[in-house]
Amino acid sequence: MKKSILFVFALLLSLSIKAQVKIGATWGTPSNSSVLEIESNNRGFLPPRIFLNSQTMPLNGGLPGDGTVVFNTNFGTNLGGLCIWHHNQWNKLVDSRKIGKPTRFIKLTQNVSQVMPTGNSIVNWDARSIESVLSPGDSPMWNGGSDIIIQKSGMYCIVVNVALAVTDGNQIGSPGERYISISVNGIQAAGSGSFLGVNSFMNLSAMVYCNQFDRIRIGVLNGRDVAVKTITSPNKTVCFVAEIPTVKAE
Repeated sequence: MKKSILFVFALLLSLSIKAQVKIGATWGTPSNSSVLEIESNNRGFLPPRIFLNSQTMPLNGGLPGDGTVVFNTNFGTNLGGLCIWHHNQWNKLVDSRKIGKPTRFIKLTQNVSQVMPTGNSIVNWDARSIESVLSPGDSPMWNGGSDIIIQKSGMYCIVVNVALAVTDGNQIGSPGERYISISVNGIQAAGSGSFLGVNSFMNLSAMVYCNQFDRIRIGVLNGRDVAVKTITSPNKTVCFVAEIPTVKAE
């Protein structure tokens, strides 16, 4: 009996002197920087699970010590999940909710100049510079030509740069209306005009809500009495369409 008491006393004394504990499937020395080290390759750490009914809820009849960690099972508030006590209140330690979602975007360019006769024309795109694909098998937003097809409903930012030059040398510098527009399913959503003459760079940006399979087109109005061409080098006639990330309110 005395030997058992002495053994337990010696064990407790060694633990109090070492002040470090390692829990794991295999025996080993804990890290010098830790008081408690838990090691496992197939199990997780399960903290105390408590239903916190307020941000200042006490534990066991008193205020918790700074740094106390619990898993709040009350997901009816914004504190559901891991919480830590600090500054006399519970604070969310890790937010496991998704605050955003993957988005679609595409950038199109013209590599070959397009003739724009007097009147209204639609810009035809030649190349896809970049496009996001959220999962294998997603339909592309562009298959050639002028139409950009929305594959996912949401709010989109559309940015367009169009550069036009006069083809007739006798008309260089002469005034004339130039106008670019963004249309969705044939209905204009935004537009911008210019009277600057040769090498007129026109920029237009807009935020537009689009439904799935809506078709976006970029239009050009040439008010001159001669045809003009788009300037394509280096990437001066481009269009960028990107879905704006959204945050789910909870």
